Amino acid sequence: MNFLECLEISSVGLSSLSEGLKQLNCLQDIKLEFSTDSKINDEGLVKISEALKGLTSLQHLFLNFNHCTNITDISLQSVSKCLQKLGYLKKFHLGIVGCAQVTNSGLACLGKGFRKSSEITEFNVSCFWCKNTSLAGKIELRKALENQFPLAKIEIK
Repeated sequence: MNFLECLEISSVGLSSLSEGLKQLNCLQDIKLEFSTDSKINDEGLVKISEALKGLTSLQHLFLNFNHCTNITDISLQSVSKCLQKLGYLKKFHLGIVGCAQVTNSGLACLGKGFRKSSEITEFNVSCFWCKNTSLAGKIELRKALENQFPLAKIEIK
């Protein structure tokens, strides 16, 4: 679902979207893209993450929140908790480019988000222009993921 042109979408809209997602429990692929400078914040992304937890057949998850400046580590913690429930997930992409409130702590949460039985083959996080993350945080995330998924293609930008 592409919401790139929806500048007015807010956490209220994401709350409604999350209710609809809960009904799609057999879904295997999902792509959610949101617009630069939208009104999305942690409250909305937490609702989406809660809904995604129930999609236990999910194999491919693509979330793009690039330049959504109200996203913080709270959102990444929520995504991490969601990932713990998705045992069949093979490919994961998270775009948080320019999310200035995201820190190394938030990135570290993502490295802890997967259960041992996960079948991850691809993991991609785009987080450049996040002024509160550093190369050290990205390296820590990569190491955590490589330890859990030695055969996976891991890309941290």
